[in-house]
Amino acid sequence: MKLALNGMTFSATDDLESTLNIAKGFNIKNLELWAHNIEDDGDIVQEYAYKGKDIKSAKSILEKHDINVCCVAFGCGFDKEFVKQQELFTKELIRAIEVAADFEAEIVNHYCDYVLRSIEIDFPLLEKYWEPAVRRAEQLGVILALENEGLDVTRTPKNVLSIIKHFDSKNFKTNFDATNYYQSSNEPFPYSYEILKGHIVYVHIKNGCVYNPLYCKDEKWIGGKMTGFYEGEDIYYLQAEDGIVNNDGLLSRLESDGYNGYVTLEPHTSRENAMECVKNEVLYLNSKGIY
Repeated sequence: MKLALNGMTFSATDDLESTLNIAKGFNIKNLELWAHNIEDDGDIVQEYAYKGKDIKSAKSILEKHDINVCCVAFGCGFDKEFVKQQELFTKELIRAIEVAADFEAEIVNHYCDYVLRSIEIDFPLLEKYWEPAVRRAEQLGVILALENEGLDVTRTPKNVLSIIKHFDSKNFKTNFDATNYYQSSNEPFPYSYEILKGHIVYVHIKNGCVYNPLYCKDEKWIGGKMTGFYEGEDIYYLQAEDGIVNNDGLLSRLESDGYNGYVTLEPHTSRENAMECVKNEVLYLNSKGIY
């Protein structure tokens, strides 16, 4: 497996060059790139989109630091108003795929979120948003990795599997985020993993628990709302070796099942906390001989 850093983690405080220096400081040579990491060079249609971004300069900076873009992230699903512009949304998802191909990235990590928040799958709706992008991904050899989230239609592994099977393409798979499955009250491992193990092309690593102020003392680790059994509670993020998610078991199974893709660290917290978290998680993964 190969270790990567989620560029969104430091995007609020650090430019691309500074983010790459952080990665190199932890001997991380792969980056999950977000539009937020790239300087503006024109008219921006949405903060998560790549239109109006200075791709050429970003490539130059990455080449100078010898950092590989393993994944291009497309988060426009997080914008409720932008999602209402279906044709523009799809156009920008296709642009993200083309940016990934330009960076020679294997993966575009994308999110459903406001596209469909119902637990019931609306396949015709998803086709409108994603089908043209799947075809473009097939043309360019890029894989669309749908990340499971706690609040939308991807909140259960069975739903994610149904969606993957519906699109029926080797270029439409999933990013497996175990902690997000916990957020939606699913057993992350082994249950969710066993359902999806043949379709995982990318992995996010973090951990968490239900937020309780009695023992969750740092509010900078509080995340979004949970669903399912923990409906209405907040998730509280933790480092990979802490929390409810059995990352030991997950990583061991990924290795034994022959997964040779990227494992990406993505702390959801302040910059100070994230620096300490990445340091400890790199040590943790090194101790397991994962990469």
